[in-house]
Amino acid sequence: MSGQQKIKASEVVADIRACMTNQELMTKYGLSRAGLKDLFGKLVAARAISEGELDERVTEEPVPDSPIQMRREDRHYLVVALPVYDLNDLTVEGHVIDINRLGLKASGIGAEVGEEKTLLIQADEFADVYPFTFDVACRWVRSDEEDGEITSGYEITGISRVGLRELLKLVDLLALGK
Repeated sequence: MSGQQKIKASEVVADIRACMTNQELMTKYGLSRAGLKDLFGKLVAARAISEGELDERVTEEPVPDSPIQMRREDRHYLVVALPVYDLNDLTVEGHVIDINRLGLKASGIGAEVGEEKTLLIQADEFADVYPFTFDVACRWVRSDEEDGEITSGYEITGISRVGLRELLKLVDLLALGK
């Protein structure tokens, strides 16, 4: 265990309170998603941070282990163009094609299979839906031979309870159906 990196709780708490994303925390501290979740649990148990402070970033929603589990969740095809942005480059605007609580299909945001990103959906036209971010992992990428448009499938790997609530409201408002 001597090879494990020592992580200072005070530094992690400061980073959380500075609004670092889960992806940024995992990169900075060399953690997997499971390791980050374990770290959050230890911080709460040590009373270094409250569960309320993590409510915005941790969800109890299960993340699928395989594409077969993802297919058990119905896809909802959107009837309007819904912009989605990569938080690392807000100048690139993609569009959600279909979405559910476990993942989405989007055009216009390039990625490589396995690449992790933090995405932002800002549904300005809908007064009841507030902007929200969520962590994703790219599961597949396709490029259209005719126009070169990139379409990617993303698994949602992390979303706050508030973000999940906004995502579900959005699906209810915009979805055409299965």
